[in-house]
Amino acid sequence: MSLDPETTRWAIGGFISGLSVIAVVAYNDAEFYINWLVSKLMGVVVILYFCTSFFWLGMKVIKDFSEDKLSLTPDKLKLLKSTYENITDYTSIIIVAIIISFFWTLLMVSLAGARMRNKKV
Repeated sequence: MSLDPETTRWAIGGFISGLSVIAVVAYNDAEFYINWLVSKLMGVVVILYFCTSFFWLGMKVIKDFSEDKLSLTPDKLKLLKSTYENITDYTSIIIVAIIISFFWTLLMVSLAGARMRNKKV
């Protein structure tokens, strides 16, 4: 269960477009970006990171419990492992995107700060 190439292209393109919009706002309206948008973006990024990480941890606990404590048939165990691996593939991609978004937001803070300093001089 993996993403087909068309869906992957759309997801990556949408992600890059979102980062570009953030960069445009940080460059054109630095004061709005620093005073209001950064706190909202950082809040969303942190919440998404923790939710995704806890979901991944919960899936691991369920998988480990199912393997160790439950007497599953080999077919069910194989299905459980393959489902877990597919879900963790998606969650790892989401976590990487969240980390990139976090550092992109910090980079744009420095850009917006430099723009504000240049406008005042």
